[in-house]
Amino acid sequence: MIKYKILLYRWLVAFSLLLASTFGAAQQFYPMSHNTPMMSTQGELQLGLLFCSPKLEFQSAYAITNRLGVMVNGGYSVISAETNMKAQRSAEVGAFYFIPLKNDHVFELSAGGGYGKIPYWNSTLSIDDQTSIVSLFVQPAYGFLLKSKRQDYMCNLSLRYSSVTINDINRQFLEPGFMMKSCFKALDLAIYIGYANDIKKTKTDVWQNIPITFGIGIQFYFGRNTEEND
Repeated sequence: MIKYKILLYRWLVAFSLLLASTFGAAQQFYPMSHNTPMMSTQGELQLGLLFCSPKLEFQSAYAITNRLGVMVNGGYSVISAETNMKAQRSAEVGAFYFIPLKNDHVFELSAGGGYGKIPYWNSTLSIDDQTSIVSLFVQPAYGFLLKSKRQDYMCNLSLRYSSVTINDINRQFLEPGFMMKSCFKALDLAIYIGYANDIKKTKTDVWQNIPITFGIGIQFYFGRNTEEND
């Protein structure tokens, strides 16, 4: 047991150092975690917070009908623009179509767009500056419930295609994501991991993306159908 604890500690230290080494770059793009509400009926509402270092994200979704819903996501982080700490803000809005299947399985397809501001150090003018982030995304996802005597777990698999433009430089990403939720009646504890792969392998020094996203958080559900789908 002690050996595993030492290995876990070393992994956490290495992961923290990896994240810290990226904070000083001029323009860093941190992909949004995937919002996969996996709803089952009209009127369900999801509100959640995720910490995806160094970004705090807000996720929300509402089922307008038994098949259609809307979502709003946001991210806020404080990053280094040269020597000064500046706030990076971004938001996404979208719609999703969901199909509850048998045995607590759900298929979901969402699409939307985002906008935000990212700070950076303008070396030409030697000043702090900021530029816009514009994004579009399409995201299929599949969720299933793992039941045990003590606790239920919801596993969500997602694959997002996103087109992101910063400083007139467009890059396209294919982003697999995985979220596991420890389910309670109206509260889920969530762990998320995602990877952003640059499809065209764009070579540019204007901005960089952080490929790996890891987050933990909580999600609240209102009006959730807790009965099993047969």
